[in-house]
Amino acid sequence: MSATRPGGAVKVRARRAAAALPGLVLLTGLAACGGDGSAAGGDEARIIDVARAVVTATSGETVCRSQLSGDFVAAVFGDLDTCVRAGTDSGSAADATGAAVTDVAVDGNSATAVVTEQGGVADGATGTWGFVRDADGWRVAEWRLDYLRADFAAQFGPAYRSDGADDPFADPVVRSCVSHRFQGLGDTEFRTTAYALLRGSAAGSQALRTWYYDCISGGGGKPGGSTLRRIFEDGLRQADQIPPDVIECVVRKLRRSVSDAEIRAMGESGATTTPAGIQKRIQRATVDCVDSAGAA
Repeated sequence: MSATRPGGAVKVRARRAAAALPGLVLLTGLAACGGDGSAAGGDEARIIDVARAVVTATSGETVCRSQLSGDFVAAVFGDLDTCVRAGTDSGSAADATGAAVTDVAVDGNSATAVVTEQGGVADGATGTWGFVRDADGWRVAEWRLDYLRADFAAQFGPAYRSDGADDPFADPVVRSCVSHRFQGLGDTEFRTTAYALLRGSAAGSQALRTWYYDCISGGGGKPGGSTLRRIFEDGLRQADQIPPDVIECVVRKLRRSVSDAEIRAMGESGATTTPAGIQKRIQRATVDCVDSAGAA
């Protein structure tokens, strides 16, 4: 019998807190956009096209190379290859289907606009984007804090689509708690953490794990009372070919020999295997319970 790590691998996923680029799919005909904005519709129409393309995209390749400024790519993703990898998406129903772009303000070769996502898990998220014009046309130059905060808040909200029973954020109470901790960061730390999540870095994943385990560790001191402990014990109960009465015996023994702090450390570390010390205690408890059942 082995232990399932609480929460599994708390991972960053596209369009979630674990999200890649918000959206990232090219609208039909977007490849024709570019130039100096002098075509029909002018600068405002070009900016709207670019914003909608970035919000609804499912592939990072073209967006990262031609719709985001070089400074933006460097600030958020570090380099172009990371941006492209982060923009890879399954094209699921969780993706945005469009965007409302309003309050476009152009000042020479820079501009701002208010972008509101439509559809998908971040439906209704709204905030300010910055744009810059280079020799090839308009590009996204910045996602300001109001947009970043709104987008991540929406992705943890009611429209969240669970991956299934092993999704660590399936519980809306836990998800709300994690979102609250994220939103509670000061502006500088929030931006840094948001960028780490967007690029799928280890730092971003570690932040999610820490918040997650903070949110599931409370239990009022009762044996088996915390969500953290329950997830650990549910993992034990999935063992094949072990009678249920033996498993329940093991669960009771481990409540005395494995602490919540150890379970948290096991999950928060991101390790893919159960630590040797805990595994030995699980095995010892299993042998004792099997012997007791045989002697009964």
